[in-house]
Order: sequence, then C-alpha cells, then structure tokens
Amino acid sequence: PFVGRQAAPLQRTMNNLALSGRATWLLIVTGVAFAITTVFRRKRRNWLLLSNLESSLQAGGHTNSIRFEGSRLLKKQQGSGRGKRESDFLKAARDHAFLRHWVPLWFGEREEQGMRWTEMSNLLAGMQEPIVLDLKLGTQTWHPGASTEKRRQHEEKARNSTSLSLGVRVVGGKIRTCYGGELESIGSKCKAEVRNETELQCCLERYLVSP
Repeated sequence: PFVGRQAAPLQRTMNNLALSGRATWLLIVTGVAFAITTVFRRKRRNWLLLSNLESSLQAGGHTNSIRFEGSRLLKKQQGSGRGKRESDFLKAARDHAFLRHWVPLWFGEREEQGMRWTEMSNLLAGMQEPIVLDLKLGTQTWHPGASTEKRRQHEEKARNSTSLSLGVRVVGGKIRTCYGGELESIGSKCKAEVRNETELQCCLERYLVSP
C-alpha cells in the first residue's frame, strides 16, 4: 500500500493500468513527488527511524557535493553555469506561488576555498535515516555544452537503464525491503541499477510502503 490518502489515485493507476510510454511514467513520477511532499508536511514524525548518519543521506549527485548543516544544506555548484542556473531557479521559485511548495527554500550562495555553494533548506532536518530516492528525468541527460565523449557516456547510460525507454532513471536511494524492514541501497550510484519498467514500478511501490 502507498503512504497517505493522497497516493491512492497513484496506486490505482499502477495496479490497474497497462503502463507504457515515457509520458505515462512522467505523470507517475509527478504523482510520487506530490504524495511525498504531502507526507513530509503532514506525517513528518512517521519518518523518524534509527540513527543519524548524515553521510548516508546523499542519494545521488557527485561525491562530496552536498553538505548538511543542521536545518540547512549546501550543494556545490557544477561548472559550465549549471550550478548558477540551479541557484537562480531556486531563488525565483522561493517567491513563486506554486513552486515554493515543491522545492527547498533558497538562502543564497557561499564561496569557500575557491568553490561556490548554493545554500538551501534541509528538508531532512530532524529526521533519522529517512527514506530517500534520487530520480533523473528525461531521455537526454547530457547538457548542450557536453563533449562528444561525455555525450557518448550519457547515451550509453540511457540505453542501459530506463532513461531512454521511460524517460526516468533511479540514480540512487535507500528503500526498505518491507515496512519496518532493513534499508537497502538502490540505483545506479549503488551498483543496483533499475533496468526495466517492472523493476521501476516495484521500486516506487517499495519506496512508498506503509502499514
């Protein structure tokens, strides 16, 4: 079963429809995001589990690219202007009537030891071993300025995962084997690739498991 009343339509969709196509999966992932946002707001206490190991909270991204500082989080800005664009988006979203409910609160930028960091609210603050999942959307995962070799690497990743066929890929995360069960790493970052539609559906069902 899925967490919360808000996830019921998503559960019915996944159980009763013959899911296929990129558009369908994008709608499903959007529904997952809505369900999780609602759970974080209303049932935060239910996500408190066992220990407080901040190093284990990073589900995706480059190694050492995220720092946790209590109620705030610092993300190292990527090169070629990508990190700056992300920071500018979060800044604009902070004052947007709809987007501000879906993204971390932007606090500004820092420069330390020659590196630029974006400072935002830590949505996991106060939680212990939260269930986290990093999903990458889109069939093209390389940016326009990428080199030929970089494009080749990303296109190979897309072919060997669900990016090319479904437009979404599990990068990394920690989910439970069952409600109250042990945490299990999943996704390409953890060498546990989700390779097809059936495995992706199973991953999302386990991610949202509840009693």
